[in-house]
Amino acid sequence: MGKIQGELRGIPAILRSNAIDLVCFGAIQVQRASNPDESIDKIVQNVLDTFGLNETLSHGAAKTAYFRNIKLFVETGL
Repeated sequence: MGKIQGELRGIPAILRSNAIDLVCFGAIQVQRASNPDESIDKIVQNVLDTFGLNETLSHGAAKTAYFRNIKLFVETGL
């Protein structure tokens, strides 16, 4: 068995994340680009409502997942 790499970074780390987090991340990022003057809280709530994720994911969890994924993109320089 080969060596297992330590901590994943960048795109591999993002791909390993939860699929729901990735859907929210993409939707929030598109909305932020389309509506830069809108508050992040309103955008997150709109994404949760649009995808029907209110029962699956809390507002705080979606917002945290978004910022976690943004941090991964910034660290990789993408």
